Amino acid sequence: MASCRRLRPWSRRSWIFPRDPEFGPKAERVLDLYHRQWNGRALFGDVVAKISMVAFDALVAQVMAREPYRSARRIFWIVDGGTIHRGQRAADRLQARFDNLTLVHLPTHASWMNQIEIYFSILQRKALTPAHPSLREAA
Repeated sequence: MASCRRLRPWSRRSWIFPRDPEFGPKAERVLDLYHRQWNGRALFGDVVAKISMVAFDALVAQVMAREPYRSARRIFWIVDGGTIHRGQRAADRLQARFDNLTLVHLPTHASWMNQIEIYFSILQRKALTPAHPSLREAA
């Protein structure tokens, strides 16, 4: 039973290949941030989810109002290509409100780098849609 609970990402293959010519540099920047590094300097932070533009902007405002984010020189928000935070317009919208905010976009077709999506995927598979028939009947 314990062996069926283990994640085995190496057992999956993907048919999508990165087409973004900047995939490498974008991925490297995001991976550095997940390791709490930026240009060789140590960072701190949180991984957060998004719901809608209004909810996302409210979440950003809530986080940016707290210490240590409010007084930090620079805060990095790592986001995917979702409509509410895609492209330069989203970066401009948020930086107009928070001058210390830097929006960092994940490369296209890099969902495997999106920490919150990975967490929710595990939660979905392991807790919300259990595989064992007795657990499905109990739900």
